[in-house]
Amino acid sequence: PIYFMENYYIIRDERGQLRTLYPFWSHQNILDEVIRDEWSKKGCCRLIVLKPRQAGSTTWNAARIFHATIFVPNTFSLVMAQDDTVSGEIYQRIIDAYHNLPFWLRPEYLSKQQGRQVIFQRTDEYVRSVDPGLGSTLLVSNAQKSTGVAIGRTIKNILASEASRWPDPQVWTADIKPSLNAPDMLG
Repeated sequence: PIYFMENYYIIRDERGQLRTLYPFWSHQNILDEVIRDEWSKKGCCRLIVLKPRQAGSTTWNAARIFHATIFVPNTFSLVMAQDDTVSGEIYQRIIDAYHNLPFWLRPEYLSKQQGRQVIFQRTDEYVRSVDPGLGSTLLVSNAQKSTGVAIGRTIKNILASEASRWPDPQVWTADIKPSLNAPDMLG
């Protein structure tokens, strides 16, 4: 993931220039160290990160989850933000990163639904019947939704951005938390 983020995950910085996430900020390096340690000890990683504002943590974690989604087949990843505006910005950053990948690294996607969900599968229905493709889904949603965010899914990767600003804790307790049962979860 680190090599990918440093070399292939392209963002538009505050000056509007395209660049990778390299060099990482010191707190991003600390977060990576903690993730690696948790993963080696437990085979999964579930963290609550307390951090200063504008520290690049959401972008860094979204990149990590994007990597985990496009390199691991049959993965369901969820990125949640406090409202539709923020989730839209995160979604756009991820889509920009996707479109800036080299063609040989870009997985085929079947659809982008409602502007916030990408399903990585073969587009050709006949080919999909014998070779479905990646089979992974990346959903970017917001905590303003009242129900149904992750019902019926096993979340393998999650970024719950600004969870303290979510208007209703039921989104977490009723919809998301019961879906956090992947043994090798990154969240």
